[in-house]
Amino acid sequence: MANVKSSGRTLTERDEAILRSVVQTYVATADPVGSRTVARYSGLGLSPATIRNCMADLEEEGYLYQPHTSAGRVPSHMGLKYYVEHLLQRTELSREEQQSIEAAILSNASDFEDMLKRAVHIMATWSGNAAIVTTPKVDASRLIHVDFVQVKPGTILVIAVTDSGSVHHSLIQIDREMPANRLRELAETVSAYLERMAPEELRDELLESMEEDRKVLELLLSRAISPAAGNESSKDVIIDGHLNLLDYPEFSNIPSIRAIFEAFEEKKVLVALLEKCMTMDNTSILIGREGLGQSAPESSVVIAPYREHGTPVGSIGIVGPARMNYNHNVALVEYVSGLLSREI
Repeated sequence: MANVKSSGRTLTERDEAILRSVVQTYVATADPVGSRTVARYSGLGLSPATIRNCMADLEEEGYLYQPHTSAGRVPSHMGLKYYVEHLLQRTELSREEQQSIEAAILSNASDFEDMLKRAVHIMATWSGNAAIVTTPKVDASRLIHVDFVQVKPGTILVIAVTDSGSVHHSLIQIDREMPANRLRELAETVSAYLERMAPEELRDELLESMEEDRKVLELLLSRAISPAAGNESSKDVIIDGHLNLLDYPEFSNIPSIRAIFEAFEEKKVLVALLEKCMTMDNTSILIGREGLGQSAPESSVVIAPYREHGTPVGSIGIVGPARMNYNHNVALVEYVSGLLSREI
């Protein structure tokens, strides 16, 4: 194993082996880990006294800490970060697991957004955590069809369909009633133009040729081309499994679970995080405040982008306690993101 400098001395292979054992035991039990436990289960062949001294050194360096006097030790966020960056042994899901996930996500899915909803449900179920995903960015998918439906006088439902399979709905208000046949004609005209030009190219040409309905068409086009406009705080994020977090002792107190649930409800933090991770080439593991920020310091996030023709168009991930099963969750996120990239 490569040695990496901490704020003080260099970790030895023995240090790393003990840190790995502490992390893996803590992830499995949620209890502080003592030197006798490490000696018994690590297979290092070291005495509890030797391990205890090494754990004390790791605590001094900031990789471990002792939550209570006379208790064992638990990994700090610094220790967890070191573990996932240098000691995590990556594995893949078994072929049977892959086939089960693929069938659950793809079988009879109505469109790509339906696949995304199934994907986060599967990930939440298989990980025992919460799962999040962004729908493809509209500007990364080509708009191929629109429809305009009058819900009631003065209220029009705009339906925009992209080539990725995403369907976006939006309501707009207009100052007059429009006959259903006129709305249908406008939708057919716009959809016909979309067959030969990009959405941003058709606006001027259409508006020049339809002076009579110019104002209404301007509203319809603005919402069709940017279906998420005016809904920045809650757009494009699908969440599943947040109630799973109630099962973890880390979130057993009201302030901690309230903070993470507020992040799910508000979504701004999630949108920013997911969009940031779209620019990453590989899976991102964000521990503590580097994930959901100051409000949820005991959480971690595992996120990977999914791509269309090699270009990132969305991100999918798992949110859980800092004490999560990183090996399994990384394998799960990477397989599902690859599956979505193949199917988009």
